[in-house]
Amino acid sequence: MNLTAAHAAGLNRAAFLEGDSDTPAIVVAGVAVHAYVDVEDARFVVSVHLDTGEVPNELVSARETVPLRITVNGTAIYDAD
Repeated sequence: MNLTAAHAAGLNRAAFLEGDSDTPAIVVAGVAVHAYVDVEDARFVVSVHLDTGEVPNELVSARETVPLRITVNGTAIYDAD
């Protein structure tokens, strides 16, 4: 992966809200992150979709995965390369 600070900043600034989904989602660098309240389970859900086909090559690892870190209140609860 060869991601510069300037390219990362540009990807972040290009984020947008997805308007054609049943649940609220923000799309950043081709990754769709849905965040919503599930009435059936009475819980807050965060769902990450890496399969949009829009993730830039600079974010795809040699193993053809997208490295991902999920934090809650600043603490990493999931971290994968």
